[in-house]
Amino acid sequence: MLDHIQSMREKFAERSNNNKSSNAFIGLVFKHNTTGELHYHELGPGPCHGALSQSSLRSYCSGIIKAYSPEYILSSVQNLLVPQADAEMFIEWLVQRSPYQEAFITKDVKDILKYGYVCRTDLPNTFVAGALIASRFITESYNDSIVKRFKVFKKFTEAGISETEAFLFAHSFVLNNKAGGRWEVEVSNLSSGHAAIDLGGRGLTYAKNFLNANIADKRGTFKERMGYESGIFSVWGESESKNLSSICRVLKPRSKLDAKNYNIFEKKPTAGYLINNLDDLRDIGEQLKERIYA
Repeated sequence: MLDHIQSMREKFAERSNNNKSSNAFIGLVFKHNTTGELHYHELGPGPCHGALSQSSLRSYCSGIIKAYSPEYILSSVQNLLVPQADAEMFIEWLVQRSPYQEAFITKDVKDILKYGYVCRTDLPNTFVAGALIASRFITESYNDSIVKRFKVFKKFTEAGISETEAFLFAHSFVLNNKAGGRWEVEVSNLSSGHAAIDLGGRGLTYAKNFLNANIADKRGTFKERMGYESGIFSVWGESESKNLSSICRVLKPRSKLDAKNYNIFEKKPTAGYLINNLDDLRDIGEQLKERIYA
């Protein structure tokens, strides 16, 4: 399917392999508006995918966009900050089952690890940008609070929560490792320009749209807009008066509702209830789903 750009992908992979210390490495395949000729253009390393924004793209590619349109986006897998097996699990979900799956043309995990992602440009521009930002969930070195959320994501999946639900919920919780192999999860909203979603200002409608892959922001495509526009967090909906993180703070595992001894389950004033076992974590996930789909 991508044989016609394989030589470009190989060149891109060779260059990105020499720039693994950066947070992102990006390339574009342009198509001539008249002849259909393909042209590879390297945007190179950077702290994020900001080089694909409208203003940046029109600056970096000013001489190209007069006659060409972006046909494919190339994005490498930078240095993994999680174990290889976990990375492969995440990438497989991202490109095959996640709400972002339509953005990715490449579906084979081994191929992606070797040559990078190939993304479509004929979809809403903020959706494509969100998919690329989500891909850094396992490599984000610029903001270490993001890759830490992968631990929460994995813990939710171990508790029996689906990967899509786990990815969403991980943006409202943080996992703390304790002595003796113990752990605890508490509410802590992830608010960062390097995150794909922000639940601090979004609520149940936003969450439901994400879980159902219902894109709310359908502004022009990446190709039409020649880059992505501001407002990536709005892909799945606008701000709501009651955000998901505030909802998380009042949830208790149902197994503790009648408990008299809270020594292992103490409420923190600003962070909600601590959760330290998979059964209770699964119950919190189930309660969140019940509220989202109520």
